[in-house]
Amino acid sequence: MKKSIAAIIILVIGASAIGLPASAYSMTQTYEEEIMFCTNLADEWTGMVRIEGENNTIWKGTVAFSSSSITAENMDTHEMETHEIPCPSVLGALDEASKQGGFSYTVVYYPSWDSLYVTAIGDDSADEKTGWVYWVDYEAIMVGADTYELTGDDNEVLWGYLYFETWETIAHALQITLDKDAVKKNEEFTVSVYDESMSPVEGAVVYIDSMNFTTGENGKATVRIDTVGTYEIYAEKDPTADDTYVRSDGELLNVEKSKGRSLVNLFEHFPILEKLLCSPIFEKLSNLQ
Repeated sequence: MKKSIAAIIILVIGASAIGLPASAYSMTQTYEEEIMFCTNLADEWTGMVRIEGENNTIWKGTVAFSSSSITAENMDTHEMETHEIPCPSVLGALDEASKQGGFSYTVVYYPSWDSLYVTAIGDDSADEKTGWVYWVDYEAIMVGADTYELTGDDNEVLWGYLYFETWETIAHALQITLDKDAVKKNEEFTVSVYDESMSPVEGAVVYIDSMNFTTGENGKATVRIDTVGTYEIYAEKDPTADDTYVRSDGELLNVEKSKGRSLVNLFEHFPILEKLLCSPIFEKLSNLQ
């Protein structure tokens, strides 16, 4: 169960959920009481981090850390500063992932809000209609990435780069499930696509190698693959004015050879065999005792 934050956040879409302080959205944030942060200073957090850029997965892996040192540009003085976060945070998870994955990220600091904002990860930079959003276990968190403390109740951090048509556009994180993890060639299987709340997503595109399939109203796509191999399957959906989507994680599927050919398949490949088995000579031989 996620920790509660004693705060009233007045907004349409969570500015903090994309790492941006409310001031950048001309919105107001007030507090009933001081937010308690970093309550477990000695704890190390271990969990998954996945970072989905505009066109590809930037990094996916496991991190373990207990504190972070974040370098950011002060937007008042335009000097570089180091900010110490003494417990595991969502921003710290990004920092640790960057060290393991060898990718860069950029953070700025707004003194008036005492808030850090992620402006870029890899080659994908935020602008007036794009930005970085994070989820913890597929739950959008309405506080800045530097102030969400990760605990043993949290398993995965997802960062996604998204396009927002308007301030009212809602961010979603796609998920997929497969009804089978291994199939034979040309065996039918189903890919189901959901959003972060496990609601079916219609019109999502399921990608499998060079093939793609579109989900129906029930969020499902029926698929057959005719070539043996191991395939990574994932889903995307184009943004609309109302909704925008982070691509799903990839799921692996093994496509195996059929164990044997039926007589019908043998006859299709070897027509002479069917003639031989139906010949009078074979019938006489089969009747011999």
